[in-house]
Amino acid sequence: MNQYLIGGGLWLASLAGVGWWAHGVGVNTQKVTDQAVFDRYETASREQETAANNLLHRKEQELVELVLDREALTNQLEKTHASAQRTTNALRGELAGERLRFRTLGAACREGGRGSEGAGPGAASNSTSSLVELPAEIEGRLRQLAYDADTLRDDYALLYSWSHAVKCSAASP
Repeated sequence: MNQYLIGGGLWLASLAGVGWWAHGVGVNTQKVTDQAVFDRYETASREQETAANNLLHRKEQELVELVLDREALTNQLEKTHASAQRTTNALRGELAGERLRFRTLGAACREGGRGSEGAGPGAASNSTSSLVELPAEIEGRLRQLAYDADTLRDDYALLYSWSHAVKCSAASP
């Protein structure tokens, strides 16, 4: 064989070896660079995840506190409302036996009305006034109207207390 042919073959083999080695070095260098970029992104991602978890935990605790405060407020307002309802019902019961009367300035009552002239003991000095008792139907409607108004007042007081006692959490980052 020709020595030039053997020398050319060796030169070609060394060229291929150097190319293969350079390619491997380039690929490895790129892998190292890519890994460094990936590690930076991975570190940043972990830091963001930790910050997000801390924020989530803090918000969950604020929510739990808010729910507990709301439950305590609701219980207190319900007790106050129940007490007001008991008072309203007790007053209605106390006044149920009383008749609704008013004093008129006229000398006589209309026909069919229950009234008494003011000439009895303890009557006012004005002889033209009389004490008139309302008919049972009107009295019942007036009592129901007063009870409904008192109940509405109790409900309004509950809603007013609720709307002015609600705690809002401040917006935080």
